[in-house]
Amino acid sequence: MKAEEWIELEHMVHLQTYKRYPVVLASGEGVYLKDIEDRKYLDFIGGISVCSLGHSHPEIAEILHKQAHTLIHASNLFYHPNQILLAKKLVDISGLGKVFFCNSGAEANEGALKIARAYHFSKGNPEKNKFLAFEGSFHGRTFGALSVTGQEKYQEPFRPLVPGVVFGPMNDLDKFLDILENEENLAAIIMETMPVEGMGVFVLPKKFLKRVREICDQRDILLILDEVQAGIARTGKMFCYEHYEITPDIVSLAKGLGTGVPIGAVLAKDSVASHLKHGQHATTFGGSPLICSVGLKVFEIIERDKIVEHVAKLGKLADEVFDKWLKEGLLKDYRGMGLLWGIDPVKKTEEVFNRAFELGLLVNMLGTNTLRIAPPLIISNEEFEKGLNILELALK
Repeated sequence: MKAEEWIELEHMVHLQTYKRYPVVLASGEGVYLKDIEDRKYLDFIGGISVCSLGHSHPEIAEILHKQAHTLIHASNLFYHPNQILLAKKLVDISGLGKVFFCNSGAEANEGALKIARAYHFSKGNPEKNKFLAFEGSFHGRTFGALSVTGQEKYQEPFRPLVPGVVFGPMNDLDKFLDILENEENLAAIIMETMPVEGMGVFVLPKKFLKRVREICDQRDILLILDEVQAGIARTGKMFCYEHYEITPDIVSLAKGLGTGVPIGAVLAKDSVASHLKHGQHATTFGGSPLICSVGLKVFEIIERDKIVEHVAKLGKLADEVFDKWLKEGLLKDYRGMGLLWGIDPVKKTEEVFNRAFELGLLVNMLGTNTLRIAPPLIISNEEFEKGLNILELALK
């Protein structure tokens, strides 16, 4: 079948909730994707920050094959070593005490919200059940995660949502801090350590996050950091919060943790996690032997190949290149760290996107003003520079 025929069939049989690019993919290797017509693309989307180790990584394929021939699923009625070892790994490197595995970022954020309410309920303060989130934030599509997502376009068709959510402005951080200091009965604040979707990538000031941590400590408000996109080496640190020299009470992870297989995780301090009791939260598929085997291999490769350091170096290169483009009048602005960036072209964003696509580079539009750049973390210096050169041509 030709691409047009596949697309027509998809329109007939699949719920039309996605605005897809007109590409029917057939295969991928490393930082490249191929469509069914054998056209090759350099991937600067990375499965939306998911494919941390690129496409069809041979060691990931091997561990999937090996584990599939051993034990795929057993349910959480039983213990199995892969889940325990992956949980220990996350505890060891995060500074947090307990882990719960699920299947996605939205599920991880649902778990985080439930832990926060359980914490205050268990302490005899059930009235402390409200959440503070950013206007313009994005935390997922399930009802709890959607309720703390500060974007009307996502929320409007599904009201009434989960009650008890207060929003503060991302473009007025002093006002946001004022709400945090004075709003009554806050259970937790939830924020992306690096907000991406709503603001087209936004780097929060270190002073701001440190002050948030201080206020939360003073008022017994839990700090939930959503690192679904910015975690697992994406910003040049294993966790984005390391840039800010703070530790959250709860952190949510997904995307790069599984480099393409569906996994989410909620990490919490022991003093917080202990308030969620037997039977209060569960999952059928989360933390299976198959999925956890991949998570363990992801960390093995990241540490062995010094991916964190590699991403940090490429982040400095990106900053230099984008600053040059800004001075040359190709960009209005740019923001980011490591291998997660938002750039605002002077030309129409869609025009730049289309030209890059024609030249064999896949980038992602965030709204009408921003292009997101999030290639696989294994991208080489040469491949990254090649992609930037193509992008520069598209910007001119």
